[in-house]
Amino acid sequence: MAFIRERGGKFHVVYKIKDEKGKVHQKSETFAKRKDAERRQHEVEYQIDKGIFKVAKCVTVEDLLNEYVKLYGKEKWAVTTYSANMGIMEKNPAIDATLPKRNKKKREIWTAEMLMQAIEACDEKWLEAAFHLAFTATLRIGEILALTWDCVDISDEAIETNSCYIVINKIIERVSVEALDFMDRKDIITIFPTQKRNNTTVVVMKTPKTETSNRKVYIPSHVGKCLNELKAEQDHTKEILGNEYRDYNLVLATTFGMPIGASHVRTKMKQIIKKEGLPDVVFHSLRHTSVTYKLKLSGGDIKAVQGDSGHAQADMVTEVYGHILDEDRKKNAQLMENAFYNKENLNPDIHGASGTQNNNNNNMISVPEGVDADMLMKVLGNPEMAALLTSLAKSMKG
Repeated sequence: MAFIRERGGKFHVVYKIKDEKGKVHQKSETFAKRKDAERRQHEVEYQIDKGIFKVAKCVTVEDLLNEYVKLYGKEKWAVTTYSANMGIMEKNPAIDATLPKRNKKKREIWTAEMLMQAIEACDEKWLEAAFHLAFTATLRIGEILALTWDCVDISDEAIETNSCYIVINKIIERVSVEALDFMDRKDIITIFPTQKRNNTTVVVMKTPKTETSNRKVYIPSHVGKCLNELKAEQDHTKEILGNEYRDYNLVLATTFGMPIGASHVRTKMKQIIKKEGLPDVVFHSLRHTSVTYKLKLSGGDIKAVQGDSGHAQADMVTEVYGHILDEDRKKNAQLMENAFYNKENLNPDIHGASGTQNNNNNNMISVPEGVDADMLMKVLGNPEMAALLTSLAKSMKG
């Protein structure tokens, strides 16, 4: 909803608003310090969530004080010294104000089965590739649309050795013509031609907004084969159209080689959702699905998943993208059933002092003296932790 862009030592809070006619415009506010920009970003996102957002405008100190009196009363206003003649304040009247905590809405995601159902329902190879890349490579929609063939290794050798990869080093986004004047031109790689006259927006290919967004991601061989099929289809189209094809070397391109619009991708996804009766999620949710399953499959390797997702902070992976799936919770219940009620994994005499167990069962783990059995039950409720402890127990026996 709002993000911070650093340019020339300044920090710009960028967000989108609608005018009276319903048209969307990109706006930005500039701050000298990052902490001030982060505070404004928080304000913007909170106000947009509540539907009370208004574009910041220039106000006098007197206007500010009057508004402060309305919010906090005259008692706190009294701590401020204000000079009407000089128009200055010796103390910030909002110094003690605390912003209300913004409750982030929980994003619904697809399970892997739902994603595969959607992929099977795709009637176009490029859309199937977009789903695969969002899920297996944890890409943002702008990164998928900007992917070019020179940043893809899907050779026969790579497919054979399961070492296919892609390099993410650019994004595609639609910006207003006015915004181009504020963008650093060295960050813009390509400005794509518009098909309508007097268009107020343009599609640009540019460098990513953060250094960590530049990354190399390995993809499964199955996805490599899918991309090979897409390239063969694209090469055939180029041969037929000849000079009519505008070749920007894009992996995902229209029939005539132009970038596919993000809105078109979302529309096609909506059609599949309606046709297949799938949960109504946004395309970005596929990135959440990707991170969730990678955390599961890697046994919680946060740094590896962070490397794929391109997040600057590792806590984004766990706090925002690490969704809890119902199937995991069901698996935990089944593990508890097997371990403690069917007595398959732990000694039935769990509270015994000896801590001995039957060595005939390789999956059984002994409970040493002094260990809280109830706490152990909770730990073993996590499948990855259970597997780790079992492995350690076996290695110690060896």
